[in-house]
Amino acid sequence: KFSINGTSFTSSSNTITSDISRIKGVTLDLKDVSNGEIVTITIEKNSEKVTDAMEDIVNAYNELIANVDKEIASTGNLNDQSTLKIIRNQLRSLMTSSGYGNSTFKNLDAVGIALDAASANDVSTANINKLHFDRDKFIEAYNKDSDALKSFLVGTEDSMGVLTRVENLIESS
Repeated sequence: KFSINGTSFTSSSNTITSDISRIKGVTLDLKDVSNGEIVTITIEKNSEKVTDAMEDIVNAYNELIANVDKEIASTGNLNDQSTLKIIRNQLRSLMTSSGYGNSTFKNLDAVGIALDAASANDVSTANINKLHFDRDKFIEAYNKDSDALKSFLVGTEDSMGVLTRVENLIESS
């Protein structure tokens, strides 16, 4: 038996899942009896952990594109592999497209992930294949609406998110 914010609950085990506690995404593992003593548990979203994971994804994407570009170049080992070129272009399109149907976030740029832009000092096109990750903008998007960000990146029952589309493309390839 336990209570959360004055509401009493009963469970057959010490592992309390969200279907019992109604705290979305949280599982409590009760270790000891408190005999009426109040125990305070604070649950906070960890934007840094999510942001680090997204930065890792962006870095992995950049490394993948750089490696594929090297191999499909005219001097690369896989320069005659048109299927690989098509997959690379589809992947790039998924990561830079707009209009995924999410009312809050329409593209990755809205959450801090965008192609490096040419500047007055560097007008080469070499940077148009590399994504830039803006941590502050991503954290701002996360803090604004983490549920909308999750549905944009991962998806919902009704639609696939950007990263799920990328995963499907890679798995089917």
